[in-house]
Amino acid sequence: MDRFHILAVCTGNVARSPMAQALLASGLGGLPGVVVTSAGTQALVGSPMAPEARYVLAEMGYPVPDHRARPLTPPAVHEADLVVTMTQAHRHEVEELDASLAPATFALRGLSILAPLVSNDHLLLTARARASRGHVDPVRFALTTAVMATGLVGGTVLARAARDDLAVTDPVGRGIAAYRDTAEAVWPAAASIVAYLLRAVAVLAR
Repeated sequence: MDRFHILAVCTGNVARSPMAQALLASGLGGLPGVVVTSAGTQALVGSPMAPEARYVLAEMGYPVPDHRARPLTPPAVHEADLVVTMTQAHRHEVEELDASLAPATFALRGLSILAPLVSNDHLLLTARARASRGHVDPVRFALTTAVMATGLVGGTVLARAARDDLAVTDPVGRGIAAYRDTAEAVWPAAASIVAYLLRAVAVLAR
């Protein structure tokens, strides 16, 4: 089975990106072949998820992954089909490692704004414009098409989102309330992205 790999990126890979990873993985867990991982641009390599992040995830009723921080490297970026970053600066760092992935790299909250704007008709048109899917797994085909379609409709909306303050604030060292604020920023964004990807599968993988 072909895999579809989502990579979440923050700085230390102990709070924001592993929280996003957990929320995305939980929402997409029913899709075969979907893998969600995370990495940090200045990762505290080998460190577990911050205790406050673990607590807040459990408080929200989500599974807490057995996480160890890992660095953002060219191989980690290269294997991704979709990259979601916590800030625009993180997005630029991903693109510096692999410019070819720029069309599939989005700030998490920016993507959550764009995703609902992609109509089912646009998904279908994008799928038809692609080369024959051949032996590609239908779920992977639907998800990669969804990423492509989102990039195509971005335009001025994406530019406006980039200018807005859509960064997910780093809660490290700021107490449990800051972690709850981070979760309140990440959760609706992740939910919007999950809903979009599930819709794409429903429309294109029938």
